[in-house]
Amino acid sequence: MCDCSLRNEQIGQLYREMYETLYVYAKNVLSDPHLAEEATQDVFCIACAKSDELLQSNNPKGWLMQTLKNMIRNIKRQRTKMKKLAIISLDFEGFELLGTYDETDVDILYGDVSQREDFQLFKLIAIKDYTMKEAADEFGISVEACKKRVQRIRAYLCKKFSQ
Repeated sequence: MCDCSLRNEQIGQLYREMYETLYVYAKNVLSDPHLAEEATQDVFCIACAKSDELLQSNNPKGWLMQTLKNMIRNIKRQRTKMKKLAIISLDFEGFELLGTYDETDVDILYGDVSQREDFQLFKLIAIKDYTMKEAADEFGISVEACKKRVQRIRAYLCKKFSQ
């Protein structure tokens, strides 16, 4: 068995042993099963990328847990930053500040609302700098309907962030 195959088998074994534990921990801390799953999967991506470091560790399971904790800390920082940014941007008609983040980050951080049509409309305006008219045309709705949907998602996000 080559070194690469042995390394893959060892990481595979750690995955089988630790995935559920890491996932449950992340879910409890993040209170979001989708973010928890992504964080747990990312831990194993890092483990593969840093396999030498992981496998030479005195405690590979502890290494994985510490990597997850670091990842969770970064996610919480990002969420706090996005929360503040969203609240600030909701106060401005142009949503200029939210536009500094890319669409993937926003979808991940707002996963619980990212499938809502209102939120997709909001993203066009906030991230892609669409005008109300351009966003309305994209969705095949009137400008007034567009404004109402943006108003609705603003209210929802403000309520969500004030909890």
